[in-house]
Amino acid sequence: MGSLKRFSSKIIKIINLQELLIGLLIILSVSMVASYVYNRINPFQELGIYVRQLVNLNFGEYMPSIRIMNQIYLPIFPDLLHFYLNSMALLLAALVLGITIGLTIAVLLFFIKRRLRKPILFFNYLLLSFPDFMLILVLQAIVIWVYIKTGVKLGNVIGRYDHPAILLPLISLSLFPMIYTVRMSVNAFQEVFSQKYILLAYSKGLNKAEIIFRHVLKNSLPAILANLPSIMQITISNMFIIEILYNVRGVMYFLYNSGRSIATILPALLIIWLSYFFINRIIQLFVVRFKGEGLDA
Repeated sequence: MGSLKRFSSKIIKIINLQELLIGLLIILSVSMVASYVYNRINPFQELGIYVRQLVNLNFGEYMPSIRIMNQIYLPIFPDLLHFYLNSMALLLAALVLGITIGLTIAVLLFFIKRRLRKPILFFNYLLLSFPDFMLILVLQAIVIWVYIKTGVKLGNVIGRYDHPAILLPLISLSLFPMIYTVRMSVNAFQEVFSQKYILLAYSKGLNKAEIIFRHVLKNSLPAILANLPSIMQITISNMFIIEILYNVRGVMYFLYNSGRSIATILPALLIIWLSYFFINRIIQLFVVRFKGEGLDA
């Protein structure tokens, strides 16, 4: 009985009803405005038609691309679910890859001399201030140049139905999480290294590796987790550029090519926002948990 109550309390903590309702209203408003801009149709009338369709379990239809004439209409579901799974797989893989590499680089930086660390951190800062769109174009240009010069194809620059682009979109989307993770991890590590118990650990004979892996990483984790929602927000916004430039068949690709009515815009935006909302709430629970444990001195 006690475990059931604890589980229920965790669910309530995850679901903030006020934030959820405000988010739903914003998504609905954006969908109605966007539909009106594209179609010049009364959005309330269109919403009423869409709601009646949903009551009849009719999720609507879409054109695979508005840029091609005389197309057939396809059912939004389950196609949207397929696009969503592609986007989520790319997003989660990029976050895991970028954060893992960024955290590894941040740890390795503390094993080199400070005079060598400073130019690396300065270069990281320059990359962070560089527009993501330009970084993606530079990466594509490098891949094309290598292929022209050597004949070695590092990856598909543009995806097709039979040969989807996987490697380059993954690398491109993981660039920002990696660069940002290096910066925030270094800042968090420096804060922990300034604590008195680190000096005590040195006095006990622990070397730098033992201190980093026993104390610094653990005590930096709340600060790192607290920045994950910001990383995820910007990474999700970058997905629009990634899916368009690499022709990745995800939710952003669906919106760009087919999102011209409430029936296509609303469910696409809703499924993206709900995913971010619940992942963000779960991260916040972990942050509270680690902060509650206190510093491991």
